[in-house]
Amino acid sequence: MKSCVTTALLTSVIVIVIVIVIVTVGWFEFDPYNIQTKNWFLSKQVIEPFNRQFFFQPKPTKFFGLTKSQLHGNETEVIDIIKAVIPFKINTVLIERDIDRYHLLNQNRIHFVLSYSNELHYLLNSYKQLPVIPMTPSSSPSPSSFPSPSPFLSPSLPFVGRSDISQIRFVCTLFDIPVNILTTSLNLVEIEDLRGTGLTVNVGPKYSNEYFVAMTLFNEYHLVIDQDVILTYYDHQQLLEHYGNDVYVAFLTKTHPDLTISLLSKRKISKLIEILYYNDGNIYHVTLNEKPFYQRHPYFSKHIISKETLKQYYPYLVLNDHVTRRVSPSELVSNNRNNHGYMSKYQSYRSYYINTLSLKYYLLSNQQTPDQIVYQMLYFMKLNTNEFNRKEFIEPKINTSTLADYTLSMPLHPGAKEFYYHAGLITNISNPQCIMINGRCDQQQLELHHLVPTI
Repeated sequence: MKSCVTTALLTSVIVIVIVIVIVTVGWFEFDPYNIQTKNWFLSKQVIEPFNRQFFFQPKPTKFFGLTKSQLHGNETEVIDIIKAVIPFKINTVLIERDIDRYHLLNQNRIHFVLSYSNELHYLLNSYKQLPVIPMTPSSSPSPSSFPSPSPFLSPSLPFVGRSDISQIRFVCTLFDIPVNILTTSLNLVEIEDLRGTGLTVNVGPKYSNEYFVAMTLFNEYHLVIDQDVILTYYDHQQLLEHYGNDVYVAFLTKTHPDLTISLLSKRKISKLIEILYYNDGNIYHVTLNEKPFYQRHPYFSKHIISKETLKQYYPYLVLNDHVTRRVSPSELVSNNRNNHGYMSKYQSYRSYYINTLSLKYYLLSNQQTPDQIVYQMLYFMKLNTNEFNRKEFIEPKINTSTLADYTLSMPLHPGAKEFYYHAGLITNISNPQCIMINGRCDQQQLELHHLVPTI
């Protein structure tokens, strides 16, 4: 009898303890109609990853600022992948002008942007080393007005030097974006061939990334606006209407395959103009002739695109294996000595690649974005790199080591810094094989380990 009573009491105590635990954790509420009791129980709930409350808690929403050109490119696919793999909400905001993204990011009105390497370079370096040349927004300055070989467009940027960018922080590097110069004039091979043609060239809306790229290259090739080329400033939607009618050359910073390039080449028989003078096809080495260009414009890299791949993407695009390029003056002088004083100004050869330049895509945030948000984004991107690398347009393929960029002179977001420490990409360990300064290799070691191009 006593054993039965003891067993019953013990059972009752166990049941009471279980009920108290369940109520305290919040799996059910004792009185759902009593507001005070309900609030007390909610305040006692413990939210941890992967329990029931974790999946029902409100998740923060962070905003990506997109431009019109990014809206019609492959960037939306990248953001969709990020949305799918991170444990918080991502929404996108369409911004009218490319340059306004940095104002909004600095003011914490948006939280992330995909920034081109040349735009970021101008933000960080313009007005520090370049002369300021006054320019009204409606004017079209000539490259001849700039002391050669200074970059053409940095002094004309309306946001540089007048906007606070102190809150913008670097998060990671994503992939390369080729510079594509599409033309309906099939006799053009290199940008140099535009000299004296008076062809109409579309460079995108003013102060867009494509405008920046075009102005830089026009300055480097000493092409005079309104004499050698006539400029238009159509966006991608307008370009589809004008291409082949009153526009014969278009600058497009797009990854492949790209819908805009496909539609343009289908509308009018087209080919890609190459950048041969600053890219000899060897993407692993910079020649002495090319070195000054990449020193002036460190945001550019050599880039080649397989013609076989382009044939698969764009069946209407003209791609000839035979290439005729203009020989540079320095090559002409050196080769004249080896060819009894005579060499043609043109050199013909077979090539299976399009020689051009590329920019990098950087993911930027601001200081107000919580460290945990940035850390989680990088962590889940690391776990799901295969999802990114399935996309054909992502080159080079993303891995943990490619996310970091040690060459940028801008602050690293604290959440990103913590991630890179945990990933082993930043360390304070003294390694005799790699000179470490504040956790980073010096320039010589970076070049040795092929983390930056050798110049």
